[in-house]
Amino acid sequence: MQDLLEHPRWTQGDLGKPLPDSLHATSVCMPTWGDVIGYEEGDPRVLEKLYCGYPRFFPHSRTAALFDEVTSRMGRKGERGLVFPCFATALRCQEYVERSCPGASRLLHHAIGDFSVLLAMGEQAFEQARRYWRFAGELVGSRQADLLLKGRTPAPRVSACGEGGMQAHDEIKERLARHAGQSPSDIYLFPSGMAAVFAVHRMLMALRPGLPTVQVDFPYVDVLKVQEEFGAEKPVFLPTGSPEELRSLEEKISCGCPVAGIFGEVPSNPLLRCVDTDYLRRIADLGRVPLVLDDTIGTSINIDAASRADIVTTSLTKYFSGAGDVLAGSVILVRNSSHYEEMTSFLRDDKPVGLSSEDAAVLAENSRDFADRVRKSSASGAVMADFLNRQEVVDYVWYPSTNSSENYARIARNSAGMGGMVSFALRGGEPAAQKCYDRLRVSKGPSLGMNFTLACPYTLLAHYHELEWAQSVGVPRHLIRLSVGLEEPDDLLERLEEALC
Repeated sequence: MQDLLEHPRWTQGDLGKPLPDSLHATSVCMPTWGDVIGYEEGDPRVLEKLYCGYPRFFPHSRTAALFDEVTSRMGRKGERGLVFPCFATALRCQEYVERSCPGASRLLHHAIGDFSVLLAMGEQAFEQARRYWRFAGELVGSRQADLLLKGRTPAPRVSACGEGGMQAHDEIKERLARHAGQSPSDIYLFPSGMAAVFAVHRMLMALRPGLPTVQVDFPYVDVLKVQEEFGAEKPVFLPTGSPEELRSLEEKISCGCPVAGIFGEVPSNPLLRCVDTDYLRRIADLGRVPLVLDDTIGTSINIDAASRADIVTTSLTKYFSGAGDVLAGSVILVRNSSHYEEMTSFLRDDKPVGLSSEDAAVLAENSRDFADRVRKSSASGAVMADFLNRQEVVDYVWYPSTNSSENYARIARNSAGMGGMVSFALRGGEPAAQKCYDRLRVSKGPSLGMNFTLACPYTLLAHYHELEWAQSVGVPRHLIRLSVGLEEPDDLLERLEEALC
């Protein structure tokens, strides 16, 4: 296997290769700006070379092969199949498809052991099913798909509540609980970070039907998409999380406009801002609604999101794993929350699909040095942010120390860092960004929080078909996001300086 700390994948010859060099990689190399645009526009030059991609957006090769097999074995003419880990999530997908394509899908319960199959008739229905797969994140992992293709039976289904879980699940929960200062029994494990967010959103819709949610600050793309696609009403979106926007939200709630819950990220992705969580907590209490904070970027090593939130969501795919070869997510219900009993009751009755035993075993091993990795990445991230802030060619740097140091300090742990991710834009706009990105000698592709440094033109990847909208809320199309890994800082500085020249 190629060691990406010493030998990153960044050249044109690396296009489409997995990041990391693993059968179960969760990212893929897109070494040039043009490759990213080609991917977004469906250019065969790019797509035909992709070994994999981020699995919710681009099904893993083993998962795609499983889809092809069930289509061949079970599909009728014009149908294409997707496999789901349980009937409940397959049924939710069918309901989503039927909203726009009535009568264009059918379900096969327990079609392959405990796994259910949705068969979609026609391209439009299949694309809707794939959208659900992306947004809900309740997917079949590559390890499970590989076993099914080989005619072997994956371990029995595990619920997010822990029913059917194994020693690895317990190890993960205990580790998460220790760092978050919470109880293992209040931690729920999911097959992806988005599945965790989706479950929380479904919970809020069930507990407070007919009401909109609130999204504070510009979030990771699909967190807002879930609220837009599955919400009872259009979400209230506060794109900057500024004091003015928070005061407006406070006034709205004070005047009797109810909401179902409030979502935020600490810090946000990709702008690394940290909202005033004390103020946000007061607003949530005023509205008597849960506050959901995502600490994927901050991590429980650096921040204490549970000190302000009712619910903490995390993509364990990122820093907690580090290796980049497993998808996973978690929900922590904060026990001293006034909403704790109703939230616990919902999740235990709902029994959402949990993290597979095959993936749990890998995640438990990957996460054993979680704290040490985060501390090293955070220290290097601060060095990169400071360096970029001193460069004349750099127009702006997004990092908690630049954007919102006071707000970050409110939830920071003692001796905490500010994280290993930094975003920046160059004065020369997109031409300068393209030149820098193409020259940058680090691995390049989607995702973050890996043990090796990973760069991407985030706005192009996440918002290619809504670039003007993203620009209008302060996210330029030429933004470069840098997830700093475990390389020596001096080595990374040399590579970054070389790319900026």
